[in-house]
Amino acid sequence: KVLDENGIPKETIENCLSVLAIGKAQEIEKILNVLEKHEISTEKIENCLTVLATGKAEEIEEILKVLEKHKIQKEKIENCLSILAQGKITGKAEEIEEILKVLEKHEISTETIENCLSVLAKGKAEEIEEILKVLENHKIAKEKIENCLSVLVEGKIRGKAQKIEEILKVLGNHKIPKETIENCLYVLARGKSKEIEETLKVLEKHEIPKEKIKNCLSVLVTGKAEEIEEILKVLENHKIPKEKIENCLSVLAAGKAKEIEEILK
Repeated sequence: KVLDENGIPKETIENCLSVLAIGKAQEIEKILNVLEKHEISTEKIENCLTVLATGKAEEIEEILKVLEKHKIQKEKIENCLSILAQGKITGKAEEIEEILKVLEKHEISTETIENCLSVLAKGKAEEIEEILKVLENHKIAKEKIENCLSVLVEGKIRGKAQKIEEILKVLGNHKIPKETIENCLYVLARGKSKEIEETLKVLEKHEIPKEKIKNCLSVLVTGKAEEIEEILKVLENHKIPKEKIENCLSVLAAGKAKEIEEILK
């Protein structure tokens, strides 16, 4: 009844039945009132009905106030309403406020934040502060951080700043230039220092030139040292020239030795 009265089409409800399973009519009514008050379009609400199921009206009101206070455009909020669904967590508005303060302190532009609002939904201010300090200590350019704010989203993992520090040390020890790391900060967001260390040892053992590794740094994140070792053996056994492997290192990141063996056969 509440959804009908607020003009939410049946087809939209059918595509998100969780709103019926999880939501509470009275709370949904309140949330819709808050969203309407802040001029969030019905069309955008329809695209993210989970905000009605998992949000809390009072918290959503506070989050919207914080975002508006920090000049986050309404259009950007509408395109990432999941940030409001997090409102079920008590005190989320306060956390978003703290995150925004940290980002502004480190001169991360409002435009950049608007294009990656998930950093506000998933991050923790204290951890983001530590990550930014580590990146700045290693002289990672602010422009590069802005191009990959997801490196901060991973801050929800406790101790991520320390892990990033360890990864940077490993890459430095293996003479991976700072400029290369800057162009693939994904390796810091998702990598594990121990696995990266082992992968680099395998690649160096097989005499893969540093220049080629630099051109495909993602192999250090998505590959596994043990599996890469096996893949290289398979390729070498089938007389695949090393130069060809070097030009397509992604085969080491995504492939499986057994499967490659079967395909080659």
